[in-house]
Amino acid sequence: MNPTKISRMSAAKLSVCFDMVISKNWKSHGTTTTTTTRYTCDCLPEMKKNLKYNIQLSLCNNGEQEGKITFASCACPAGKGPCGSCKHIAALCYALKEFVRLKTLFETCTSRLQTWNQPRKRKLDSQSVYEIDFSKKIYRREERNNAKPLNDPRRPSERNNDPKNVNRELLDKIKRVKPNCGFFCLLSDEKLDQNKNDIISPIKEHPVSLTDIFDRAKIIKRNLVGSDQERQNIALATKAQSNCQAWFEHRRVRITASQSKRALIKPSTSPTKAMKEILHYNNQYQRNKMKQGLKDEKKIILEYENKLDCKVSETGFVISQSHPFFGASPDGEVDGGLVEMKRIFTDGLSLKEAVCKRRICRDTCHGLVINRNHKFYYQVQQLMLCTKSSWTDLVLSDTVNLIILHVRKDKKFLSDIVPKLEKLYDNHISLELAYPRVYYGLARLSKLIN
Repeated sequence: MNPTKISRMSAAKLSVCFDMVISKNWKSHGTTTTTTTRYTCDCLPEMKKNLKYNIQLSLCNNGEQEGKITFASCACPAGKGPCGSCKHIAALCYALKEFVRLKTLFETCTSRLQTWNQPRKRKLDSQSVYEIDFSKKIYRREERNNAKPLNDPRRPSERNNDPKNVNRELLDKIKRVKPNCGFFCLLSDEKLDQNKNDIISPIKEHPVSLTDIFDRAKIIKRNLVGSDQERQNIALATKAQSNCQAWFEHRRVRITASQSKRALIKPSTSPTKAMKEILHYNNQYQRNKMKQGLKDEKKIILEYENKLDCKVSETGFVISQSHPFFGASPDGEVDGGLVEMKRIFTDGLSLKEAVCKRRICRDTCHGLVINRNHKFYYQVQQLMLCTKSSWTDLVLSDTVNLIILHVRKDKKFLSDIVPKLEKLYDNHISLELAYPRVYYGLARLSKLIN
C-alpha cells in the first residue's frame, strides 16, 4: 500500500481522524515478527455507536522501508484490504504516532483527576474540647453579652466557681466508676496506654501466610514468659481481682484454674466452644447467684478465720513459672497454703446433702471426700501448680454452715492433665490469638489446617 493515500486525505477528514484518537474510540494491541509489526484495533464509527470496526495494520520494522504500511484493512466499506485507506485506519496511525511521542496512552480529561478546582491546604492545630467554639457565627453582627447572670441556688459555702476544679471532681468520680468510659477519655488529659498488656502487636499486612501465623503463635507463647519480679508485680497489682482491669487482661490469654476442667475435651469434641469460654469471647453475664456468691465471699472468709483462728491474706492473679500459659486467682493464702471459697445454694437441703447431690463430694465412712472428677478438684490442683503450694482448703458454705475439705497436691494427676492442656493451647488457642477467626464468627484456623 502507498502511504501517500492517507496523506492525501482532506484536512476535514484528517481532523476527524485525530478527533477519533482524542476521544479514545479505539482499542488496539500489536504483535511483532522478524520483518513486520502487526497491529489489531477495534474502532468505533463516528456516527453509528452500536458497531465496531476491526482494523488490521502491518508496518515494516527494519531497513530503509521501516514504518512503511505493508497491509491495511478495515471492516468499513472504504477500508477493504489489503490496501484500505479509510479514516479509521488513519485514526490508528495517529494513535501510534501519539503513543511514540508521549510514551504512554493518551488520557481524556474525564479519565484524569480534575485540576481546575483544588482545595486549599489548611493547616490546623489540634485543640481540646474546651477550646473549640461550637456556636454559629453571624457575621456583621455584634455579640451581645447576657446581662442577667444565672442564679446559683446553692449556698455560698457550697459553691465552686472554678470550672477546672468542677471538671476535675467529675472526672475523678467517673474514673472510680468506669475508667474506660468514652466521656472520660474525651475530656481527660490523661493518656491511657491501651496496648500495655497486649501479648502481640496487631497484624500490619494482609493477607498473612500460614508460616507467619505459626511464627506469631510462637511469639505469643514466648511473650507469656516473664521474670519472677514481673509475675510478683502482676500478683500484687491484681489483688482486687474482678474489680481490676489488669486482672482481666492477664486472664484472657491464659488457661485459668476455673477453666481447667472445661479445657479438657474429648478428642472427638470440637474445641470451639471451649475456646470461646477460655478466651472470654462470650458475654460475661453474671447470674444473680454469681453476684450473691461474690458478695458473700468476705463473710465466708471471716467465718473460716474465726473457726480455725487464722488470718487469710489476699492474693492476685498468679502466673505459673513452669507453664506461663496457666494462671490462677486463689481467694486467699494462709500458713503456706491456699483457701478457695465456694458459695453453695442449698435450695432447701442441708449443706451436706447439697454438696453430695451436686457430686462435689462423696460421703464415705471417713467423712466427706472431694470428687476427683469435679471441676472444683481440677481448679484447686491448678491453683497449687501455679502458686507452688502443697495444699488447699476448699471451703463450701451456705453462709450458715462450713464444710472444709483439705486437698493435697496430686503430682500424678497434674502430670496427666498438663500435657493435654498444653496441647490445646498450642494447637488451638495460640493460633486464635495470633490470627483471630472464632472471634469474628468464622471457622477456627486449626480446623482449616487439619
